[in-house]
Parts: sequence; structure tokens; C-alpha cells
Amino acid sequence: MSNRGSNSRKQRPDVVVGVYESAVNAVEMHVVVVRSAGPGQAARVVLAKTVTRSLIAQELGTFKGAVVVRVAPLERTIARLGVVPVASSAEMQTAVNLMAEAEFPANVPAHRIAAAMLPASDANGQTRAALFTAWIGKEAPSALREGVTEQWTTPLGALVALRGKKSGHIVHADKRVGAVAVLLQQDAMQAARVVVDDPTDDVAWEHVAAQCVQELAATSGVELDDTAAAAIANDNDWASRAEWLHGRVTGTLIDQAWLSKYGIALGAAIMLVEDSLGITALCDMTAHAPKVRKPGLVRFGEWISQGSRPIVVGAAALALLVGVPFGLSYARYQSLQSRRDGLESINKSAGDIKLKAAMFKQLETSRAPMTKLLSDIAGAAPVGVEIIETRLAVDQDITIRGKATSADLHRQFVRNLNASKLFAGNVKETRTESKDSVTEFEVSAKLDNPHLPVKA
Repeated sequence: MSNRGSNSRKQRPDVVVGVYESAVNAVEMHVVVVRSAGPGQAARVVLAKTVTRSLIAQELGTFKGAVVVRVAPLERTIARLGVVPVASSAEMQTAVNLMAEAEFPANVPAHRIAAAMLPASDANGQTRAALFTAWIGKEAPSALREGVTEQWTTPLGALVALRGKKSGHIVHADKRVGAVAVLLQQDAMQAARVVVDDPTDDVAWEHVAAQCVQELAATSGVELDDTAAAAIANDNDWASRAEWLHGRVTGTLIDQAWLSKYGIALGAAIMLVEDSLGITALCDMTAHAPKVRKPGLVRFGEWISQGSRPIVVGAAALALLVGVPFGLSYARYQSLQSRRDGLESINKSAGDIKLKAAMFKQLETSRAPMTKLLSDIAGAAPVGVEIIETRLAVDQDITIRGKATSADLHRQFVRNLNASKLFAGNVKETRTESKDSVTEFEVSAKLDNPHLPVKA
């Protein structure tokens, strides 16, 4: 299956080189280098030069990244014209690709067939003309320069690109190779052919071109007399084609002499530069059939079946058959060993966390709630007892120093402390001194239940 139409979906290249050699293995080549411009701007001709085949690679080396569009010899091409109903671009291109498969003989390889819809539509706008071109022959020219992308088109395709969006017939007669390309596209005349004739006959070459026009028009059901056919053939000179390029190309003076030499090469380059024409598929042809990449299993099977490789591969397979189970077992052992080490580390970390949690819980339990303790002690003191100082030691021993207005109040305060059950055992009186009807005292005790609620 060919890749026709793929170029129309690719990004437009910045530089395109059109190359036309008028005959197979010609010594000289006509080269035109065109640089694309922005939308709505004219393309620019950078170089137009005739070079020998031996120097073409050097010329192409100055334009890095350029795409080369070569033109097949006119006498090695064939052409047809068809019509397709107007639809979406994708649908019409699909129809054109299917029609191209049936337009040409089966011996024409798919990579040398190109087809595209032409810019101009017919009067009623219900159909679009499609040009089908092919490159016949078994010659496969070598690439002009290694690493340069090459695409191929036909002289008639290049002339269609030169015509652009204008309408009218195209007649190109090249006496040097004895071939005439004719494209009739007006009203009822919708046909295209490439006719090869003998230029050495006594018949004038101009008459040969007119005769081709007359015969091709007859295939469309239109009868042209000799005068009308000659008028169509003679009106298609290079002078009239200069009007096709008005406002489309800059960079050089384009006249009849320039076009007769570089016109077809320029058309080949414009085909890619002016992607608005929608005919880039006409340069989808390649000189050589594309390489088909075989599936990996097929390529591996072919490689392994050569020479002594089957023996080597068999021995390797046997070694794998024996060694793989041991390798898998060892890998599993290593995996389990790694998991065991990880679990031991997790268990150790969990133990440390438990110890820390127990320590914090013990600290929380053993820490004396000082605000509550002072409130409980103050609540145990009856009116007339003043607490001067309360000290709590690290070993939970508490010392309370105060004074009372009477010895009875002092004893009542001690009884209240014992009744609170905050302390281990009874409160000890460490100092008692009466002076001027005031009893100064100091008692001590060991905290036992500092969190125990005390009844008021």
C-alpha cells in the first residue's frame, strides 16, 4: 500500500530544491532553490542554476535540511484526469487514492504513482478534477547526495503547480525527448495524457502537439478542428506561463527565457512551498520501493537460523533451562532475607516506641498536678490558717510552712490534710512554735495520690 497523500499532512519545509533533468542520466541538471515565506507572502527564489551531475552534491550541501523534489523524465511518465464528487478533503483524497490504484497498469509499482485533487473546480461546483500521474520504467536513479530527503514528481505535476489556482489547459511538448504532456481542463474537456512520438519524423513538432490535443479532446466527446487544436497548443508557450506566477514568486526576473530553462524545476519546488494548493501529494513518488520493516520475531528467526547460530543458541537455551531455576531460587532467598532484615528493624523500632510510650505514661502518672495540689491544700486550711510556703521535692516529699491564730486551728488543718488521703500515712509536724497567740508551724508528708479528687 502506498503513502500517497502523506506529504500534504506534513509540515511545510523552509527550503525546497527543485531538480529537473530533461532525459535519463542527463549530464546537466536544472536546479531551483525556493525558500518558503509566511502566510500570504510570496515564495522567494534563492538560486537558479544549471549544474553538472558531478557538482550537484556540492550545491545541495550548501542548503542544510532542504527537501529535494526531483522531476522524472517526461517520456517515462503517464497521466490521467478524473473527477470526484465534492466532499470533505479526507473523503475526496481517499477516493482519489482508490481511483489511482485502478488507473494504471499493474506493473507500475505503487511507490511511483501520485495523485491529487486539482485546485480549480468545475463550473457547477459539484465535482473536483483529480490528476493521476505515474513514473514507468525500471531505472532507479541514485540519490544526488547522501542524507538528503528526495521526493519525485512528474513534469505535468510541476506544470500544474506552476499554474496554481488559475484555470486553463496545459500543453508541454519537448522535442528533445519526443514527448508531449497535455492537460485539458475546461468545460466538457476533462482529460490528461502523455504522448511519446518520434521527433525525427517529417511532421512538424508543433503539429504533433496540436494533434495530441485534438485526439485527447475527442476522448472527452469534444471535436476540435485543426485551427482550434493548434490554438490551444500554441497558447501554452512559456511566455503565457509567466502570468501564472504573478505575485507568487520573488527573488528573480521570471520571463519566457528563464521559464523555458527553469520552469519545471520551479514548479516542482512550488508544489511543496505553496501548500495552499493542496497538491503536495503529486510529489509523493520515490525512486526506490520503501523498505518494509519485518516484525521483530521474523527478523530474529531469520538471524538465528543462519550458520552455526542454532547450535550456539541451543546450548545457551540448555544452560538457561538448568540455571534459571537456581537463579530464581537465589533471587527469592535474597528477597526473603531482605524482608526478614526489614521486619527485624521494624520490630526493634516498635519496641523502642513502646518503651518511650510507657515512659511518657509513667511521667504523666507520676507528675504532681501542682495547681490541683495547691488548691487542695488551700482548701484544707480553715479560716485563721495562713500558708506561707509549700515546697515539693523530687522524691515527692512535700513541706508546708504556715501560721495559725490558735493551736486548735493548727491541729484542725493537720486533721484536714490527713483526711484528704493525698499523702502516704499521716502528716508529720516537723516544727511548732507559739508566739504572741500565733502558732507558727511546719509539716511534711509524702505524696501518694496527688490526682485523687478531694471532697470540699
